[in-house]
Amino acid sequence: MQSNELMSILQAAVSPVVLISGVGLLILSMTNRFGRVLDRSRQIGNALRKAPEQERKRLGSQIEILIQPFLQSCNSATDELENGYSNPENCYE
Repeated sequence: MQSNELMSILQAAVSPVVLISGVGLLILSMTNRFGRVLDRSRQIGNALRKAPEQERKRLGSQIEILIQPFLQSCNSATDELENGYSNPENCYE
């Protein structure tokens, strides 16, 4: 077996593993981010129930500020998966 054949076989065997690992890490990081947002929003929600009226407005705006970046990252990841990787040519741009 020539070295060129061996390299192409190794590349074909390793590439899917690297791709799956990368997608797994992306999902893991999004899950961790979602968990932190969820924990903090629960804390704010509990404080919101006990807070006076003036404090409720501030806590409500904190929840909106907390959720906004998370929703943007979810939307961008979903868009990339739907549009970017459906066409293999986009992977190399």
